[in-house]
Amino acid sequence: MTTRRTRLDPGVLRARLILVLTAITALVVGMFGLATLTAFDRAITPELENRTRLIGTILRDEIQHTLDLGIPLEALGGLEAYIDETIRDFDEVARIAVVQGEANIIAEVRRDETPSLLQRTGLGALAGIGSTQAAFPILIGNELVGEIQVEGSPQFVEIRLRDVFLDVSVLALVALLLGVELALAVAAASVWKPYGRVLHILGEQASGRFTHTIRVAGVSGIRRAATRLNAQAEDLARRVRALPQAARASLEARLGALATGASLERLRYSDFNDVRLALFLFATAAEITASFLPVYARDAARPDWLSSELSAAAPLGVYLVAVAILSPFSGAIALRFGARRVFMASVVPVALALVAMALAESLIAIVLSRGLIGVFYALATIACQEYAMRAGRAGEATQSSSAFVGMIFGGAFCGSVLGGVIGGLFGYPAALFFGAGMALIAGGVARSAMQGRAGAPMRAQPGRPAAASDRPAGQTARFTALLLFVAVPMSATTAIFIWYLTPLGLASQGYAPGDVARVVMLYYLASTLIGPLARGLATGRAGAALPVMAGALLTGLVLLAFRDTADHLSILVAVGGCGVGHALIRAPMTAMAVEMSGASGSRMSAFRFGERIGALAGLLASAFLLSSTPPEYAIAALGAATMVGAGAFGIVSLISRIRTGAPS
Repeated sequence: MTTRRTRLDPGVLRARLILVLTAITALVVGMFGLATLTAFDRAITPELENRTRLIGTILRDEIQHTLDLGIPLEALGGLEAYIDETIRDFDEVARIAVVQGEANIIAEVRRDETPSLLQRTGLGALAGIGSTQAAFPILIGNELVGEIQVEGSPQFVEIRLRDVFLDVSVLALVALLLGVELALAVAAASVWKPYGRVLHILGEQASGRFTHTIRVAGVSGIRRAATRLNAQAEDLARRVRALPQAARASLEARLGALATGASLERLRYSDFNDVRLALFLFATAAEITASFLPVYARDAARPDWLSSELSAAAPLGVYLVAVAILSPFSGAIALRFGARRVFMASVVPVALALVAMALAESLIAIVLSRGLIGVFYALATIACQEYAMRAGRAGEATQSSSAFVGMIFGGAFCGSVLGGVIGGLFGYPAALFFGAGMALIAGGVARSAMQGRAGAPMRAQPGRPAAASDRPAGQTARFTALLLFVAVPMSATTAIFIWYLTPLGLASQGYAPGDVARVVMLYYLASTLIGPLARGLATGRAGAALPVMAGALLTGLVLLAFRDTADHLSILVAVGGCGVGHALIRAPMTAMAVEMSGASGSRMSAFRFGERIGALAGLLASAFLLSSTPPEYAIAALGAATMVGAGAFGIVSLISRIRTGAPS
């Protein structure tokens, strides 16, 4: 009890860090916003004025040429049509008018624009956002016969400025999450891990085992304690080695060679936080394509017989196949070769696959590269999970599952944002090259951090199937229901709606990669922020089943209510709602699956495999049907399946509790 109270919970520290860094980030973003407004006035506004003058000059020259042929200004035909075409080609122009005399308007076309919120509240004028106006005289000889009035669009300026602010805001969120993970890594290296090593060796020596020394690190008090405990073990080892051979043999026969401290070795202490930063960076690299992969694949060269819908889904499908195939074996591979070695071996192939995807010109190359990423993504993430499970304490399945999911989805959030922003500014290949660099950095972090014994190889005990006593009674039906009715619909929704339909739908409506990224990121952001709430609900009296069913019902309702993919607001609400619902499901679901699997690693492997296969089947069915049915039908089907699954899982859970006599 004392140990748990004196050690600050990483979740509490993470929440405090988020609050502090959020305040700092908001201040920095506000200051940067003011600097952006100043730079906009000084640089961009004069450029827009020059473009407005250029458009007016071109129009004036065209009209002037016609008037030089002897045609009167008021007799010009098709003038409004010509002006209307000009306005459609130049978004920065709101109004063009040809005026004769003081108020005789020969032709006028005005862009239909609804006043924005900044314009209605007057904040636009306060911020310096206004329309530029210019007049260009029309002459016949030396006689002034009229003028062309060109008025710039304040909304064009506001939209460009809004895009800058949104990009800055989402990048600030990325910096916030990365800052939190870096701060936690520093805290773990300087406080938590040294403190854990001291407690571990203190427990050993209190029980009479003087077999280890520890690395002297951390703050001053922890360093002094580590030095003292090391000195005790080393002093005992010297005394034992100084004894005569007969006395040493007698002592070892009575106490054992290890207990006497005759041989010392450096303690390789493992902590759950060893994998945090490395996994976060790796997930960022692997998900750098989250906001544009279907569009990138659809636009690549492909065979004539392959439709655009199937080509857009092909990389995701192959990725899910690769993850599904490797998931059942990844845990055994991590145990056989060591989690640290497996993770580091996965980094370079992922980086090379991202580079190959950036250089690819055909769909086949993109699909193969994404499949390779899926193979090593499964290996790396499950290796980290094995490391965390071996390093963690018993009875913390829900907490470790929540933290693990938070790291993956925090990295996926950063990857989707960075991929969209970099891809929109510099092109998709630049985003992929950036992801390759992030993967290599993750490998360097893992090499330094994952040095504990939990990352070492461990021979699995062959031929030991999980006995019936290893699993709670009556849990087989609940385990199957959890997989079929909860995990599969959730994974299918993520693959079909978040990864496939949302990027394609937004791109078809003309949204830029940065805009798509800002929508997709809502899913990962909601999962990152709501994860701690799900952990708290799962540890309550109702258990993990309550947040799982609540999340499934919420997801189903959101998909059914906001299935209209033609409405941008509906897509925003649906993506964010799915993120919240899945955040309530994911960590408690994983904890329940681990608990119901007992000692059987094969059951968890089957759970992962079934989850991915369900997502793959749904994605392929959606890609085939998309050419003949509207997307909202697929979204409605996902919502209905999710809600029916929640009800079925609740019924099975209730029957299982009644049969086993567990309290409801």
